[in-house]
Amino acid sequence: MLSKKIYIRALLTITAIVFSYFLSQLIKESAFKNYIYTIQPVYYTYMHTIEKKLELVSSDYNYENIEKQIQLDELSKTSILLLNDQNQIIAHFNKTALLINANRFIDENQKQIFSPTTYLNYTYKQDDSYYQVFIKKTKIKNNDFSIILILSLSEYIYMSYKIQFMFFIFILSFFVMSNFLVKSIVKFKKSQTDFDKQIKKELNLFQDLVNSSPHSLLILTDEKGIIESVSESIDQLLYLNSDELIGKNISKIIPDFSGIDIIFNILSKSEEELNIYCKNNMVRTVYITLVPYYGVNDQLQKLLFIMNDLSEIKQKNVQLARELNKTRTYTKIAQLITTSSDPKIVIQTIIEETRQLFDYDHGTLFLVKDDLLAPFYTNNPSLVNKLDQIRLQVGQGLTGLVAKTQKGMIINNALNSPIPSSIPGTTDVDECLISHPLISKNKLLGVITFSRIGNAPFTEDDLKILETLSVQAASVLDNSILINKLAESERKYYSLINQSALSIIILQEKRIAFCNNRFMELLKYDSETINNSDIVNFINLKDKSIFASQLTSYLLEGKCEDFEISLKTSTNETIVMSFSLSSISWDNQSSIMVTATDVTEKIELNKQLLQTQKLESVGALASGIAHDFKNILAGIIGASDMLLLKLGDDSPVLNFARIIKSSADRGTRLAQRLLGFTRKEDNDRYSFDLNEILNEIIEIASYTFEKNIDIITTLVKKPLQFDGDPVKIQQCILNLCVNARDAMPKGGTLVITSELIDNRQEIIEDWAEAEKRSYIKLKISDTGTGIPKEILNKIFEPFFTTKEKGKGTGLGLSTTRSIIAEFKGNIIVDSEMNKGTSFTIYLPYSQTAIIHTVPEATNKPINKHTILIVDDEEFVLEVAKELLQELGNEVIIASSGKEALNLLNLNPHIDLAILDRMMPKMDGIQLFKEIRTINPELNVVIASGFIQETEIEELQKQGLYDYINKPYRMDDLQRILRF
Repeated sequence: MLSKKIYIRALLTITAIVFSYFLSQLIKESAFKNYIYTIQPVYYTYMHTIEKKLELVSSDYNYENIEKQIQLDELSKTSILLLNDQNQIIAHFNKTALLINANRFIDENQKQIFSPTTYLNYTYKQDDSYYQVFIKKTKIKNNDFSIILILSLSEYIYMSYKIQFMFFIFILSFFVMSNFLVKSIVKFKKSQTDFDKQIKKELNLFQDLVNSSPHSLLILTDEKGIIESVSESIDQLLYLNSDELIGKNISKIIPDFSGIDIIFNILSKSEEELNIYCKNNMVRTVYITLVPYYGVNDQLQKLLFIMNDLSEIKQKNVQLARELNKTRTYTKIAQLITTSSDPKIVIQTIIEETRQLFDYDHGTLFLVKDDLLAPFYTNNPSLVNKLDQIRLQVGQGLTGLVAKTQKGMIINNALNSPIPSSIPGTTDVDECLISHPLISKNKLLGVITFSRIGNAPFTEDDLKILETLSVQAASVLDNSILINKLAESERKYYSLINQSALSIIILQEKRIAFCNNRFMELLKYDSETINNSDIVNFINLKDKSIFASQLTSYLLEGKCEDFEISLKTSTNETIVMSFSLSSISWDNQSSIMVTATDVTEKIELNKQLLQTQKLESVGALASGIAHDFKNILAGIIGASDMLLLKLGDDSPVLNFARIIKSSADRGTRLAQRLLGFTRKEDNDRYSFDLNEILNEIIEIASYTFEKNIDIITTLVKKPLQFDGDPVKIQQCILNLCVNARDAMPKGGTLVITSELIDNRQEIIEDWAEAEKRSYIKLKISDTGTGIPKEILNKIFEPFFTTKEKGKGTGLGLSTTRSIIAEFKGNIIVDSEMNKGTSFTIYLPYSQTAIIHTVPEATNKPINKHTILIVDDEEFVLEVAKELLQELGNEVIIASSGKEALNLLNLNPHIDLAILDRMMPKMDGIQLFKEIRTINPELNVVIASGFIQETEIEELQKQGLYDYINKPYRMDDLQRILRF
């Protein structure tokens, strides 16, 4: 009998082991399939990215160029193979430590590589290593390519065997506990449901981004361009509300997106500068960034339009172009002056070229002869044949009055002017006049007068332009009339060109025959090096073909648009110049004059502006992530509170429940600070303790900074009272701490100190302008690389940065100094190379007492109520419901504002409602106002992850009972139940 029992037990044990093994094997294979299914769309997206980057590679498909173009740092543990139409390897990038033999791979996978299928993935083994292979076949520039991504599975397979073994032990151990196994299966199914909901939530990421970024200019459309949602601030740009846009095609405001083919064409560029049409046919220029969302099947599903308003920049560019046109006109006049000895030709040129600067109908130049004014040149047809007959007295009419006063004048609406404007012997007409004397070497030579038929007035800006022209005309007359001074005149205008703010170059068959001082200053070469050199020697390699193309076009067609070229200086720096070409005779030889403007700073400023706007969008996204993170923590904190309520003091898992709650509380505080930094709040100035701000920043740094950075703090124990905006001060100090971290890539020490300075003499060496008062001294020091002395005085300039491209905007220190100056403080920097940098901040100490608000204690009992909870997060509702039911309350839940209003009508006995602040369609504030109209006596509580005091105060005036922080905590719930 005993042996039979042993036999049965052994049989059951063997059965359990076999069942456990096969079940763990099944779980391992299922996990592997799920893993491949999960990464499949990601790797198809990477192949799509590689395909787009291949389109940018030159047609010679140089190996090195391809490698640089399609380099993707995200593809760790992955090899990339590019095959041409003969299935030859043209590029191989290996990012996995397990090297794969590419030639052997191709030999062993001929069937798959020659397969006509466009997308293909399968598992492949070489030697003892396993790989997942993704193949996509594509045609680019009429060439067939195969893009092959080979993912190393060795580590995953090792882990899967480890996981299989663990599952085996786990299943074997709990096989006899069938009731727990059933619960585990139910829980697994619930987790799978939650996972599916999370996937659905990820698919709605673009919609959530639009809703959580009210201050950004965002429009979300479907694949056909139909607008699905817009951000709140879009009406400030378009003057159209969301109801006028949603459901309409994007071409309503952007005609360039009138068809799906156009969308894909512009999408290939990712970014585009376009005109958008606002309400009442207003037109704005915006810089549009298109962000596509592709489904698993690599089909475009959604388009996110991120817009930056460039109207003001466009207007400034137009103004700059106008100024450049004015300078070119001056330069052209100066060139003609230097090449002509006939004063009439020169004057004719001046008058005719003036049309480039302002509109006029007729122009006449008068010369002073024996106290009379005689016309020297005119383009007025009615005066051309009367020049010998016309004489004006000095002081007669507008022209004579200008000669007498030797000051420029304007007469608009000449018919009604008390000053006679017409020339004797001519007919009075409705016109506007502008006139200026020609004075050279304090000698009046004549007067130049322009007329405009009609009532369009001349302006003071026109008079300033005419003043400049008059100076040139007077010089020409004074020197051209006297032939014996011609050489002196030539030298004068040569000097004018040489001292011009524009760079001027004379080319003779690409050889530099002449360049002015400005060009030599920018390139930092002397005249001996530049003159007689080929201009191509100074142009960057990538722009040489552009210059050759533009020069050839000008020589063939006689004209070309202005174009930008990057040049190398003697110090190997790159400057960008805008070239304008024109023909000129130089040394009796046909030449080309290049008028060049340095636009390096303008281009850099535009790049920095775009980078700043992108960072603002990233900040808005971080805020949304922090908000979602707090909702996730709500479930963890609520569940831990339930465990603490239900577990006895002698429970072995009680300590683990406390650890879970403590860790979740720590995550909540971190998310709360992220929300505080990313939200845009109005300036809020009040008295607070700076040490509290420092402690918060130190806590954030300890969470987020690399562990090889030691943080040492020495804070004065006395409260450091300061009147100001705590958010701005946080921004300043955190920016300095982040800069210190970046300066210590290999680790180091960050030291933060604070102290109170009562004696002005202690800071007068650092800050001579300090007032006679007490100051707070903050010091942030690091042991990093330091700042070179030659740029130490530039670090506070806007857009100046020493960080790599894409890692800094150059606005941090500039903003920090501006904020500190706003609060009448000062910031001082001290740095030594390879030893570190210290920033010392002085802020005025406030005598205003800091008031700490302490909640009043209450002895009221906790009463039982019928409670309505409204939240769009299902797991948050479940946790809150369990907590409140544990306290003895009847709980009704709703996942939307509309559902909540229906439940209120069906359940009039509800005496407390807890509303989530942030919900789609109808948020907590709007729902509160609806409830007030239905039941003004109902106690309403607003729950939010980020409480705004001003908003709560306003709502309490409207009847709000209380507010509560999310995640829900047991002590907060007990507080609001005491009524």
